[in-house]
Amino acid sequence: MEEKKIKTIPLDNGHTLNLFDISKQMGGDRWNVVILGRIDFALNAVFDRHDVEPDIREDMKAVLGDSIRFELKRERFFVDERAKDDVLNTVIDTLLNTGLTYFSHPDFPIRYAQKMYNERKKQPPGYSIRG
Repeated sequence: MEEKKIKTIPLDNGHTLNLFDISKQMGGDRWNVVILGRIDFALNAVFDRHDVEPDIREDMKAVLGDSIRFELKRERFFVDERAKDDVLNTVIDTLLNTGLTYFSHPDFPIRYAQKMYNERKKQPPGYSIRG
Protein backbone atom coordinates (compact mmCIF):
# COMPACT_ATOMS: atom_id res chain seq x y z
CA MET A 1 0.00 0.00 0.00
CA GLU A 2 1.63 3.22 -1.16
CA GLU A 3 0.84 6.23 1.01
CA LYS A 4 0.89 9.69 -0.53
CA LYS A 5 0.52 12.43 2.08
CA ILE A 6 -1.93 14.99 0.76
CA LYS A 7 -2.81 17.14 3.75
CA THR A 8 -1.61 18.00 7.25
CA ILE A 9 -4.14 19.61 9.55
CA PRO A 10 -3.23 21.01 12.98
CA LEU A 11 -6.01 20.26 15.45
CA ASP A 12 -7.26 22.51 18.24
CA ASN A 13 -6.23 19.89 20.82
CA GLY A 14 -2.54 20.23 19.87
CA HIS A 15 -2.31 17.11 17.71
CA THR A 16 -2.11 16.75 13.94
CA LEU A 17 -4.34 14.94 11.47
CA ASN A 18 -2.47 13.66 8.43
CA LEU A 19 -4.41 12.61 5.34
CA PHE A 20 -2.99 10.10 2.88
CA ASP A 21 -4.19 9.00 -0.53
CA ILE A 22 -3.85 5.23 -0.69
CA SER A 23 -6.04 4.77 -3.77
CA LYS A 24 -5.31 1.92 -6.14
CA GLN A 25 -6.31 0.98 -9.63
CA MET A 26 -8.65 -2.00 -9.65
CA GLY A 27 -8.47 -2.81 -13.34
CA GLY A 28 -8.95 -1.00 -16.59
CA ASP A 29 -10.13 2.52 -15.86
CA ARG A 30 -11.65 1.73 -12.44
CA TRP A 31 -10.22 2.83 -9.11
CA ASN A 32 -10.67 2.13 -5.44
CA VAL A 33 -10.40 5.68 -4.03
CA VAL A 34 -9.16 5.56 -0.43
CA ILE A 35 -8.32 8.31 2.05
CA LEU A 36 -6.52 7.39 5.24
CA GLY A 37 -6.64 9.77 8.20
CA ARG A 38 -3.98 9.30 10.85
CA ILE A 39 -3.29 10.93 14.20
CA ASP A 40 -0.29 9.86 16.28
CA PHE A 41 -0.47 10.53 20.01
CA ALA A 42 2.54 10.58 22.31
CA LEU A 43 1.07 9.35 25.58
CA ASN A 44 3.12 11.74 27.72
CA ALA A 45 1.65 14.67 25.78
CA VAL A 46 -1.86 13.26 26.24
CA PHE A 47 -1.29 12.72 29.97
CA ASP A 48 0.15 16.22 30.40
CA ARG A 49 -3.10 17.75 29.12
CA HIS A 50 -5.27 15.66 31.44
CA ASP A 51 -5.20 14.86 35.12
CA VAL A 52 -4.07 11.23 34.99
CA GLU A 53 -2.69 9.67 38.16
CA PRO A 54 0.94 8.50 37.94
CA ASP A 55 0.15 4.81 38.56
CA ILE A 56 -2.50 4.83 35.80
CA ARG A 57 -0.03 6.58 33.46
CA GLU A 58 2.54 3.87 34.05
CA ASP A 59 0.06 1.04 33.58
CA MET A 60 -1.30 2.57 30.36
CA LYS A 61 2.23 3.02 29.01
CA ALA A 62 3.11 -0.55 29.98
CA VAL A 63 0.13 -1.78 27.96
CA LEU A 64 0.16 0.70 25.05
CA GLY A 65 3.79 1.79 24.78
CA ASP A 66 4.90 5.40 24.47
CA SER A 67 2.53 6.30 21.64
CA ILE A 68 -0.67 5.20 19.93
CA ARG A 69 -2.08 5.74 16.47
CA PHE A 70 -5.64 6.53 15.44
CA GLU A 71 -6.54 5.68 11.85
CA LEU A 72 -9.70 6.19 9.87
CA LYS A 73 -10.22 5.02 6.30
CA ARG A 74 -12.85 6.24 3.84
CA GLU A 75 -13.31 4.42 0.52
CA ARG A 76 -15.25 4.64 -2.71
CA PHE A 77 -15.22 1.61 -4.98
CA PHE A 78 -15.35 1.24 -8.74
CA VAL A 79 -14.66 4.91 -9.52
CA ASP A 80 -14.15 5.89 -13.13
CA GLU A 81 -10.62 7.17 -13.72
CA ARG A 82 -12.01 10.44 -15.14
CA ALA A 83 -13.89 11.09 -11.88
CA LYS A 84 -11.11 9.94 -9.55
CA ASP A 85 -9.84 13.39 -8.53
CA ASP A 86 -13.35 14.76 -7.95
CA VAL A 87 -14.31 11.73 -5.87
CA LEU A 88 -11.06 11.99 -3.92
CA ASN A 89 -11.79 15.64 -3.07
CA THR A 90 -15.38 14.79 -2.10
CA VAL A 91 -14.17 12.03 0.24
CA ILE A 92 -11.68 14.42 1.86
CA ASP A 93 -14.31 17.14 2.27
CA THR A 94 -16.80 14.69 3.77
CA LEU A 95 -14.24 13.30 6.21
CA LEU A 96 -13.25 16.79 7.34
CA ASN A 97 -16.82 18.09 7.56
CA THR A 98 -17.98 15.15 9.64
CA GLY A 99 -14.89 14.40 11.72
CA LEU A 100 -12.79 17.50 12.26
CA THR A 101 -14.76 18.76 15.28
CA TYR A 102 -14.60 15.29 16.82
CA PHE A 103 -10.85 14.85 16.21
CA SER A 104 -10.16 18.37 17.54
CA HIS A 105 -12.06 17.90 20.80
CA PRO A 106 -9.78 18.33 23.82
CA ASP A 107 -10.85 14.96 25.26
CA PHE A 108 -10.47 12.93 22.04
CA PRO A 109 -6.83 11.89 22.69
CA ILE A 110 -7.40 10.69 26.27
CA ARG A 111 -10.66 8.95 25.38
CA TYR A 112 -9.01 7.15 22.49
CA ALA A 113 -6.08 6.16 24.74
CA GLN A 114 -8.51 4.81 27.35
CA LYS A 115 -10.41 2.88 24.66
CA MET A 116 -7.21 1.29 23.33
CA TYR A 117 -6.03 0.53 26.86
CA ASN A 118 -9.32 -1.17 27.77
CA GLU A 119 -9.33 -3.19 24.53
CA ARG A 120 -5.79 -4.42 25.03
CA LYS A 121 -6.35 -5.28 28.69
CA LYS A 122 -9.22 -7.59 27.62
CA GLN A 123 -7.06 -9.50 25.13
CA PRO A 124 -5.35 -12.75 26.08
CA PRO A 125 -1.55 -12.67 26.49
CA GLY A 126 0.29 -12.65 23.17
CA TYR A 127 -2.68 -11.28 21.22
CA SER A 128 -1.98 -8.12 19.23
CA ILE A 129 -4.26 -5.44 17.78
CA ARG A 130 -3.31 -2.28 15.92
CA GLY A 131 -3.45 1.07 17.62
